Amino acid sequence: MNERAIHTGGAIPGAAVQHAGEGAEPGFDSAPPSQPLTGSVPGLIRQLADDLSRLFSSEVALAKAEFREEAAELKKGVAGLSAGIGLAFAGGLFLLLAVVFALAQVMPSWAASGVVGAVAVVIGMVLVNAGKRKMEPRELVPQRTVDALEKDKDTVKRNVP
Repeated sequence: MNERAIHTGGAIPGAAVQHAGEGAEPGFDSAPPSQPLTGSVPGLIRQLADDLSRLFSSEVALAKAEFREEAAELKKGVAGLSAGIGLAFAGGLFLLLAVVFALAQVMPSWAASGVVGAVAVVIGMVLVNAGKRKMEPRELVPQRTVDALEKDKDTVKRNVP
């Protein structure tokens, strides 16, 4: 039997662990229902509402966990990027100063500073425009949660007359 966690298995505190195995449908809560499936129609409807409520709560908890994971990774990336940019900026200033000193050997220092400054501004604008194109808004969708909700919707459509 293939015992791997499906959907919310262990990722959400308080959520039932779901396993895929013989007869189990991926993404479908294979845990026993809150009450036996015998009883009156109102009892079955109440049980369905309870089960759907638990399912929705689990999906919301999964989405929250997924967003937390993504935010933590983004935070690490921003910290590294910030440190790298600061160091590269300082190094770039020293390189530009060296170019100014080199050009000052063949032209007045004010002209050397102007040439280096103009070239630096042009290169900087090209880099800024390229960076802006790469940072255009993209969808921030918790894809695992969307997939799980689609599976749940399909399961409900198949099993509810």
